[in-house]
Amino acid sequence: MAQVINTNVAALFAGAALNKSANALQTAQSRLASGLRINSAKDDASGLAAATSYDTQIRTTNVQIRNASDAISTAQTFDGYLGQITENLQRMSEILAGVPAGNAETTALIAENTRINALVTAGAPTLTGTIGSVAADLTAVGTARAAFGATMAAKSSEVATLQIAAVNLSAAYSRIMDTDYAAETTAMTRNNILQQAGTAVLAQANQTPNTVLSLLR
Repeated sequence: MAQVINTNVAALFAGAALNKSANALQTAQSRLASGLRINSAKDDASGLAAATSYDTQIRTTNVQIRNASDAISTAQTFDGYLGQITENLQRMSEILAGVPAGNAETTALIAENTRINALVTAGAPTLTGTIGSVAADLTAVGTARAAFGATMAAKSSEVATLQIAAVNLSAAYSRIMDTDYAAETTAMTRNNILQQAGTAVLAQANQTPNTVLSLLR
């Protein structure tokens, strides 16, 4: 009767287990190195799609925050210009109380107000710029400053709302993408042990057919 040595099933099982632990070890190492749970679509395709959507929303929200912040800065700058014009008009009012016809200082203040007002490129008040129009100019400047104040308040509220949205979106993104360092460290340690054990088992399984063959020589 012919003698048959069957396929080394033990070695096949050991090799498969070794490959599995090697892949798991590589995944854990990749996650620990990058800080990301998903490093490619094969890790979690649906999770990656959701995270990409969140990332897009985060980027858009950050742009909106910058735009609103820029609007606040512009309004603050223009309001500062108008604050200086207000001081100049108040000084003119003081001078005109004693010198109704005005003097060299009032002439210089009118010229200065015209120069400053030209810096306000949007929402600037219309100044008459004469000795007799101080009260009207003060009213016009006050109205313009109120508008800038309203803009600052509205944009500040918008920024606060957008920042909350950005935090929530970032948290959602983080829950999907961030690595659980404790879990991945445990997985890496476990699969390192499995690799060592699997290598030893595979070596033992491969040795068995050689032992049988040596008996047949």
